[in-house]
Amino acid sequence: MVDEYLIDALAKHRLEEMRSWAERQAIVRSLPPTRGSLRTVVGTGLIRAGRWLLREIPELPAERHRTA
Repeated sequence: MVDEYLIDALAKHRLEEMRSWAERQAIVRSLPPTRGSLRTVVGTGLIRAGRWLLREIPELPAERHRTA
């Protein structure tokens, strides 16, 4: 047979673990969202810079376009 006091102690321990986990999750959720990894930030910046540069290039005349 299992001792009632042992079961009670195990249940209290597990409940305390769950409460601690819930507190940590609440703290994590309250933090502002991150911008992402450095790789993502740099990649997004390069894409935006490329789009900005392409808007500034004037259209080439039709006779200067290469045909394959």
